[in-house]
Parts: sequence; C-alpha cells; structure tokens
Amino acid sequence: MHTENSHKYGRNGARMLLRAGGWTPIREWTDPNDWFALILCEAQPLRMAP
Repeated sequence: MHTENSHKYGRNGARMLLRAGGWTPIREWTDPNDWFALILCEAQPLRMAP
C-alpha cells in the first residue's frame, strides 16, 4: 500500500530554510541515487533586536 510522496524541498532549498530559521548546516549525507538527504545542523544563538 502506497500512502504518501513528499516532495517539499530540494537540498538547496532546505539549506536556505534552515539558515533563515537560525540553523547552520554542518554536514550532509545523501543516498546513492540522491533521492533523499540528511542534513546535520547547529542551532545559532537567538539574537535580540537592539
């Protein structure tokens, strides 16, 4: 039974969203076919506006 396909973001788009949310991509792994990726990120400290 097939229940879902998820095609939300490519690797570049995912990195852009992570950075916009205050995360810094550190390392990335993909499968041999480049069908999915796992991105290790580090949270950045919250910056308060002056």
